Amino acid sequence: MKYEGELKKAVVRKRLGLLSDTNAEAERITAEMFSKLPALFDAHGVQPGDWMALAIELAKTHVPGFQVNAPPGAPTKWCITEKAEFRIDVDSVIADKHLSIPEAIKLVIRQPRWAEKAAPMTLGALEQQYKTTDMRWVAVVLDARAWEKIGANK
Repeated sequence: MKYEGELKKAVVRKRLGLLSDTNAEAERITAEMFSKLPALFDAHGVQPGDWMALAIELAKTHVPGFQVNAPPGAPTKWCITEKAEFRIDVDSVIADKHLSIPEAIKLVIRQPRWAEKAAPMTLGALEQQYKTTDMRWVAVVLDARAWEKIGANK
């Protein structure tokens, strides 16, 4: 994050002589820092006085352990109907063999239809594809498959 205005300028300590009042200089520095706090709240989009939110926003900006990053690598592109078909295939294995979702996914990705698409993905990513499928599209794909069967029987 790049800070603007007064937040961009450091507080400069004055050079003090042997007989200078160091307490007065410390108070001046503290006052100057406090005067910048409203700008700091504003820069991070936090309501003035919400110290916890400011602390979290500062940590997210400056502390790697508070940053949330996308997983490495290019995202696998699945269209909505592919996700729906994958969900249907996994659900079918779950129903037939009484397996957990991860176990069913392991079987489904061995099928030639899914082997190449799923190859670069982790089991967790495939499970995420399964869990984030829009069930309305599952219904559309199931209806389309039913219509295909009706057409094939004529």
